[in-house]
Amino acid sequence: MYLTDSEMDVLCDNIKKILAEHGGYWITLDPEMPFLYLLIVKSFYGERTREIMWQSKYRIDDKSDVNAIENTITISVRGDVQENMENAMNYIKSKGFKLERLPYADHVPEFKSLEKANPKIVAQIREGFKRVCIWKITVDESVNVDISDVGAESFNADASIDGDRLNLVLSGNLDTLSAPELLANYEKIKKDNTLNSVFIECSKLEYVSSAGLRVLLIMQNDCEDGVIMKSCNETVIGDLSNTDIKIL
Repeated sequence: MYLTDSEMDVLCDNIKKILAEHGGYWITLDPEMPFLYLLIVKSFYGERTREIMWQSKYRIDDKSDVNAIENTITISVRGDVQENMENAMNYIKSKGFKLERLPYADHVPEFKSLEKANPKIVAQIREGFKRVCIWKITVDESVNVDISDVGAESFNADASIDGDRLNLVLSGNLDTLSAPELLANYEKIKKDNTLNSVFIECSKLEYVSSAGLRVLLIMQNDCEDGVIMKSCNETVIGDLSNTDIKIL
């Protein structure tokens, strides 16, 4: 629920390539999780459910770089739920997958935490499990999947140290998949060097997701002279528009 649609595209494309090469399934409850959450909250709070849900969403949105439960694959309980469900399923199919919905209740273990709970609440929670499904996703073999670049790097970062400045040359997409790698390398470099600024050459950097932006802001707040980015394309400039990062 915390991914943007563009990040979902990257996630789906990479999972599809992995499954096409190695086989297997992508198993997730995430698309229908809002249903389960709603039903569980309702079992405890009854008529106050909508109020509690909105309070929870505001708290999540306040701590996230994106609006929670706003991407295509996550089925919002607001508006036309059936339409939201169809849109999410069609999105998965459009990415070259086949989808099977499996009843979640068939795979739920016994929860020790419910043994001392109100029996009425327990019954409502168990009923909630029966109304949501796990998604079992496989590659649609009728769709041609290009796996020629499986294992290839869609992101690259070259680093060098100039005094107290870290120089980076970034290329590709700084996104959900590559951002953790960049952060890990930055922290490793910082452990062995005193850094006051980060200078980034961006002529080959195509895109920065919210996950990538978080890493850049960590660097920005970590270094006395902050982050300077040079030769950014218009997409990257837009991604950085609400930050204090200097762009040349």
